[in-house]
Amino acid sequence: MEIQTRNGRSVFVCTYEERLIAKYAGFKWDPVCREWYTTNPEVARRGKEMIESGDLSLSPKLYNEGQEWVYRSLPDDRHVAKTAGMVFDKATSTWRTTSAVVALNVVRSLQQYYERIGDKTHAIYYRTLLSELQTSRNKAVALSSAASTTVEIPCPEGLSYLPYQKAGIVFALEHPRCMIGDEMGLGKTIQAIGVMNADPSVKTVLIVAPLAVTLNWQREIERWSIKERRIGRASATEWPDADVVIIHPQILTRHTDRLAERTWDLVVIDESHLFKSGKAQRTKALLGKVVSRRALALTGTPIPNRPVELWPIIHWLVPNEFRSRSQYSIRYCAGHQSRFGWDESGVSHLDELRERLRTTILMRRLKRDVLTELPAKRRQIIALDNNVTTTVYQAFVAEQEVSGIYEKQLAEAKASVALAKASSDPEVYKQAVAQLRSVQGIAFSQMSDARHKLAVAKAPLVAEHVANALDGGVRKVVVWAHHHDVVNELNAMLSKYGTVVITGETKSEDRQIAMDAFQNGSARVFIGSITAAGIGITLTAASLVVFAELDWVPANITQAEDRCHRIGQNDSVLIQHLVVDGSLDARMARVLVSKQAIADRALDKGQRFEDSEQIILMEEIQTPISRSNWSSSTTKAGSF
Repeated sequence: MEIQTRNGRSVFVCTYEERLIAKYAGFKWDPVCREWYTTNPEVARRGKEMIESGDLSLSPKLYNEGQEWVYRSLPDDRHVAKTAGMVFDKATSTWRTTSAVVALNVVRSLQQYYERIGDKTHAIYYRTLLSELQTSRNKAVALSSAASTTVEIPCPEGLSYLPYQKAGIVFALEHPRCMIGDEMGLGKTIQAIGVMNADPSVKTVLIVAPLAVTLNWQREIERWSIKERRIGRASATEWPDADVVIIHPQILTRHTDRLAERTWDLVVIDESHLFKSGKAQRTKALLGKVVSRRALALTGTPIPNRPVELWPIIHWLVPNEFRSRSQYSIRYCAGHQSRFGWDESGVSHLDELRERLRTTILMRRLKRDVLTELPAKRRQIIALDNNVTTTVYQAFVAEQEVSGIYEKQLAEAKASVALAKASSDPEVYKQAVAQLRSVQGIAFSQMSDARHKLAVAKAPLVAEHVANALDGGVRKVVVWAHHHDVVNELNAMLSKYGTVVITGETKSEDRQIAMDAFQNGSARVFIGSITAAGIGITLTAASLVVFAELDWVPANITQAEDRCHRIGQNDSVLIQHLVVDGSLDARMARVLVSKQAIADRALDKGQRFEDSEQIILMEEIQTPISRSNWSSSTTKAGSF
């Protein structure tokens, strides 16, 4: 057995029994000259190495080469590599992949092939290799769903990560470009900030998040970051001079130069499923321009209904893992040529795709996996920027004016009562008290009207938030409001998800139909009036509750919450209050959550909470919420 040079090509001279070595090396068979030949110097070199090694019995075709699996196919089995998703490298005449799952599929097919043709030597080799790969795969899958870790992650004094959150942070540290696909409510935001805390080299951070939660991101970073960071939120016209820049998808195209002018230490994409179209301008502005050392995609739906929608984000995260769009399309999207062109809207080999993501970039836990760590109810206040839109800003300013007038009148009325009390004249005191009550009554009416107008103005943002939750993997959502026009607007904007509505105008026979459609049917959104639908119905099909408006009576809010949190509910219930920053509702929410927490603790101890029916007094909401005491009004640390 030797290699000779003939007519400008290298010829592998071998016996019939030795022909496999020529095939393994990459030589081609010439049926006219009846010889194995190559014009590729790399193939000739490989053939010489095989001859010199003397390994004539077994020359493995698939082996690990650093970060890649390499496969030297024979003419009759190269389809195995192509079908599995390997990419052909013309320079070395080999098939390559960085995916252990793809390599495992190749090995499994080769083992079956050699067993079928009776080649025991190769069958045993590939059976052994298959076992090794499966063991490695199982470990990687287990890591991607870990609920705890022994690694300690730095965090601010007085706060703590939940065990599964620490496991998620460790996963992200070990996978510089990855995706956290936990169910909504498990604290993906906190895990992203944990990565910032755990990696001291992370100094510049870009956070892309939906408009409704940009302010919430800023507050969570201020609360959880272990070091001072300059945080700024980009607007349509301004780019902040900051270490951490928060921007929403709608304005990405306004700042393409700013996005690309530096290499970011960390890029976090919240609700990354929004970047599902590679043709969308915002996708091009972000995934086509931004460069980073670390990247973290956050989404509640890591594998959408159509796998093609996942391609832009995973190709950006790990281009070496998912190299070929066409191969991805054929393998996982049932890609094929139709009479209308290339069709990749289908689904194929979904289990394999899920496993491939798990072993490379995806960390995902479900609520039921970590339910023992979560309280039965978790309440969260989400602040919307008060100048997020012109309509919201105008309604906010009008509300503040009403509040300011009331505060002045109330102070004057209280001063009159104090003076009258000091005068010892019962009639003067009686008149002063009557005036105080009159001021309070008028103010209550005016403030309620101002709150109503602001609720209407922010309804589109509430609808956007609910839509993002549904698109992000939440199966069903319960939305509570107070005014009919707010309910109607939410219903119109969320109708494509399937909505049912119960208000005071809903007939009794229609209430049951609506509940059945939500509990057992295809309707994904329940929209109800807090007072009219807050009692007597069961909505356990949902574990996410969103309040678009608030009620003065904490007990009414609790009753509405308990439509989901009751017998038949198997999940921890997440309750979100969407309020405009600095508004009356924002102040009310702080008082409300505080009172509910007291009531919950009393009930947990078997005590009666005497004030459970009391209203939120207007005096209690006059002090604006500062950033320092805002966090204390939200839920347990690490729970959302």
